[in-house]
Amino acid sequence: MITAERRRIEEQLIRLDRDISLLEKKLSDQENILESIGSTYRRIHNLKSSLFLMDLNESLKHVYLLEQIFEKLRTGNMILSAKALDAFSDTLQWIKGDLGISEQKNADRESLIDRLKDLLASEESQLNKTRSFNLTSDEKALLRDARNSNLNIFLVEQSLDTSISRESYRDLPLFNKINEIGMIAVKTPEYINLKAATKDSNVPLKVIFITDRKQKDMKDPLLKAAVPFEDDLYLTQRDYKILIIEDNPVARLLQKSIMSDFGVCDTVNDGEAGINLFTLALEENSPYHIILLDLVMPGIGGSEVLSRIREIEEEHKVRGLDRSKVIVSTTTTESSTLMDLFRAEADAYIFKPMTKEKITREMSNLKLI
Repeated sequence: MITAERRRIEEQLIRLDRDISLLEKKLSDQENILESIGSTYRRIHNLKSSLFLMDLNESLKHVYLLEQIFEKLRTGNMILSAKALDAFSDTLQWIKGDLGISEQKNADRESLIDRLKDLLASEESQLNKTRSFNLTSDEKALLRDARNSNLNIFLVEQSLDTSISRESYRDLPLFNKINEIGMIAVKTPEYINLKAATKDSNVPLKVIFITDRKQKDMKDPLLKAAVPFEDDLYLTQRDYKILIIEDNPVARLLQKSIMSDFGVCDTVNDGEAGINLFTLALEENSPYHIILLDLVMPGIGGSEVLSRIREIEEEHKVRGLDRSKVIVSTTTTESSTLMDLFRAEADAYIFKPMTKEKITREMSNLKLI
């Protein structure tokens, strides 16, 4: 008997097969492929959730790696290549074989896993022009504020001699012209990073700047080449990987609808499933940034889940700011219980019912937004 979850997986695989064909057609147009990559990433994420629910752990390992590849693609830390698409196609074929949908042509599981890992390791440096920025959270916040204030954001590029002096770099005519009409938000490379380049070589200097001017109004030769910087991946807050552990289906759905504004959400309905998914994510080097954890659940309660999460992080040598931010939801107001939560290293707690206002306030307090 074919279950509803299995049918869902088969439908997801069909859609992903179509995605491969579409991405192959767009392969030569890296500037306009990002939206398709984002759609494919969300489908891969949904497939991962479906495989997890059916305990298809071998296929799940492949999809975790595939999800990491597309996370790098959609955030500009990798360029889509024919090699990546071939590995994508072979991964889908392997999953079909695992499910018994078709012959498993790619029977060498370890070989395919190695190919996916090699892609993650080897293609990160192949960045295109507008994706070569690795923006800090402060820089992203500045660009978001500019967008929300209806200011214009532009990217301009020029060649830079790496033998330039610090004073000459600081007083570059391009910088001066930008400062006359607006402000520089990001520039790369900074002067300190030029020393890593070969002496007397040229590198591209890329500058993102903010102004109230329109493109047609920038007549200066140094600024005429500026193009709008419209990469919403850098201007939105959808950066986080989020795990929601909540036994109440209505509360779980509500929290997912709220947290989807901040990232991609996985949901589970009990503590054991939450611990398993958290552990698997760490083992696959794709950890959760934020965890919403219900304190009172059947079976393993929230306090024990929190303790296990911190123990697992310690076992994997994940410490300090690299640890997941755990926000506990509770109905109790007993000070002893709340103190126990902080002793167990919860980052915050929220009294139920959970609302967008409460969650946003705590995320702001934790410097997540």
